Amino acid sequence: MEDNLKLPSKNIEPLILALSQNNQSFFLKIKKYLDTRTFKNKSYFNDPKYQKIFNIYAALYEKLKGPPKKSTMADIVEKTETDPTVKIYLNSILDAMYNTTPQELDEKYIEDESIAFIKEARAFEAIMKAHTEILNKQYGNLSSIMEDAVQVNFDKDIGSSFKDVRNNVQDMNKAVNEKAVSTGFVSLDKCIDENGPSAKTLNIISAISGGFKSGFLGNLAVNAMLDGKKVVYYTFETSKEKLLGRMYAQAARMNMKQQILNEEELFKRVEAIKNNGDIQILERGARQFSCDDIVAHLKDLKMYQNFVPDLIVVDYLMIMLANSRKQPNEEGSFEYYKNVAEELRNIAKDFDCPVWTAVQLNRGAYSENGGSKGKILASDTAASIGIVNTADFFAAFSQSERDKEDGKIYLGVVKSRNEGNGTKILFDVDYEHFTMREKGIVKTGSNKNVVVNA
Repeated sequence: MEDNLKLPSKNIEPLILALSQNNQSFFLKIKKYLDTRTFKNKSYFNDPKYQKIFNIYAALYEKLKGPPKKSTMADIVEKTETDPTVKIYLNSILDAMYNTTPQELDEKYIEDESIAFIKEARAFEAIMKAHTEILNKQYGNLSSIMEDAVQVNFDKDIGSSFKDVRNNVQDMNKAVNEKAVSTGFVSLDKCIDENGPSAKTLNIISAISGGFKSGFLGNLAVNAMLDGKKVVYYTFETSKEKLLGRMYAQAARMNMKQQILNEEELFKRVEAIKNNGDIQILERGARQFSCDDIVAHLKDLKMYQNFVPDLIVVDYLMIMLANSRKQPNEEGSFEYYKNVAEELRNIAKDFDCPVWTAVQLNRGAYSENGGSKGKILASDTAASIGIVNTADFFAAFSQSERDKEDGKIYLGVVKSRNEGNGTKILFDVDYEHFTMREKGIVKTGSNKNVVVNA
């Protein structure tokens, strides 16, 4: 068996060359997949002569920083080929490549066939490579091999024109009115972006260990679900069963003991939620799951359940793997977790929805008297201030031991693109049902939309 597939039809091979010469965008998209210069005797074309012409074109394109002329291509053929018969054949291929006009080409058909072949060929080669790794008992690379195979980019989005006002305003209204997902807390929404975090944003909550990070994220998920939104929740520390118990407590106002003793009542209360909202929960181990894994899971949800999230919650950032799948080390933790934050923010952009996650605060955030100190700074973020720099919104919980006894917790806004920096909000916490109730602003920051009312 050969190590690679061939194009499904000999007839399409001259068409690919002709379209490459006529359409630079098409050529640049397929070049990195079909160029075989770094492999000896490898050809995706059934006729290796077509592969040779493609490779010469690619080499000259890089050297000249643009499409080469036919005469330049012919000169390379003359220099590199000694067989007169083969020279004639190669020049005939060049004639067809350069003499075919755009009007003679069915661009969509050629693009579709090329894309389908490239995806199939990469999958085939990944399977072959994985088979070799398995024979050598090298299992650690299998996931990255298959993930790399499906990363084929033929993006046709050319952006938005400043002067296309009508379409742009429509998109802006859609982002504000349809894509924003309320936290369920009015004052917090105003600190973030009036109606809550909008699409394509990374929003981060921080706290010391045991500082109600997961409790807060659970409240966000349940509030969004009760508002009719679809939520995907990734948990890497709290078990799925415990998390579900907390969410049922938040939504149905039944503590975990009541849920177990009165299952029928819990069923009735959940059934009474008459909207299309839902929460999909996926549990994975700490430092086993990366953003690439999240993307693969989200695509599976769409494919198999037609589930497209309005909100993504990741609990939590600092026990994730980077897409490189390398484990973090103490020396490089700043760059490592900054990369993870950037990768999460890319997910927010690619899936056009807000992402919420959490990070742990370092020892500087602890109070000498127990609990956390009253004012949390960006520098109190464990491992990487780069996380704060990447986030669109970043806030920190503070809570003394006395506050915890009284069921109170404060949220201080460290960074907001809506100028809410310095705002401090008081919440009541019902630990029996893991619910939070916003009491109001106790300190105003730079945001004029919020008012002290507690």
